[in-house]
Amino acid sequence: MVIEEERNGQSIPVRVGDEVVIQLSAQMGTGYSWQLRSNDAKVAVPLGEPELQSKPGQAPGAAELQLFHFRIQASGSTIIKLEYARPWEKNQQAQKTFSVTLQAQ
Repeated sequence: MVIEEERNGQSIPVRVGDEVVIQLSAQMGTGYSWQLRSNDAKVAVPLGEPELQSKPGQAPGAAELQLFHFRIQASGSTIIKLEYARPWEKNQQAQKTFSVTLQAQ
């Protein structure tokens, strides 16, 4: 299941064993990237580091997609929260936030 930015703030039903991919637009050349801020790893286990996906022939510096992969391990509920920020700017507020509630059965 792929979850895109339009699902921000929504509750989404999933099943144990599903792989969930959260796909968010990011312009990495600006120093901003999406950072995982909260998640119950007992319910949704992160699968490795986020990956970047760009369109073929895309100009350097253009927006890309940052993908976060999770495997649903157990029934329950988790809120996955991500923040779009520059990792080195510790005292700055995130430029954007994204969250979804996964309801696993």
